[in-house]
Amino acid sequence: MYHGRADNRGASESVNRHTAILLSLFLTAQAFGTLITLDADDFTDYENINEPIPEMNLWRLDYRDQFDKIYDKVFAIPSTDNFLGERSIGWMLSPAEGYHEWWDEEPCLYIELNGLASSITIDTANRPNWIRKTVIVDCWDIDGNQVAHNFDDIGGRLTTNVGEYTISSVSIWTTGQMSIDKIQIEHIPEPTTLLILGLGGLFCRKFV
Repeated sequence: MYHGRADNRGASESVNRHTAILLSLFLTAQAFGTLITLDADDFTDYENINEPIPEMNLWRLDYRDQFDKIYDKVFAIPSTDNFLGERSIGWMLSPAEGYHEWWDEEPCLYIELNGLASSITIDTANRPNWIRKTVIVDCWDIDGNQVAHNFDDIGGRLTTNVGEYTISSVSIWTTGQMSIDKIQIEHIPEPTTLLILGLGGLFCRKFV
């Protein structure tokens, strides 16, 4: 009987220690997040990159704030401006129309995050011989509330930082025409995902 109590106490201490580690990891992720980078050069020519990495999906949005029509025809397209590397993130309206390197207001690039972000940084380039006034980055939280509306003259490298992990989706557009390449987000998984992983770890540990 005494040994049984000792075993139970040891198991309880082990579970408590495991819980503390998971909680620490959760709080660390909440505090610091992970820098996730998407670069069109990491894909092949004309590869569909609607689901390029687990942390985000890319969509073609007909207009910057009308989310009822989004399309998965987003591709890694050979770059023609030589500012953003070998490829940029482009789109296709239809097979007959072919591929397009340049984004504007119609369509714009829409990013849907699997998790939350506190910041997003994008590399853009102006279309040669095309006057572009601004590049705009609009961000929304998971409830559809706008948490950022940032713009930069001409563009280049624009960072939107809201200071907390609330960004759930993003649209990138311009008053002229631009190409888009590298995208970086300061990312954490959704809290429910972390909780499920933690509970799964505890469940597995119980039977080890």
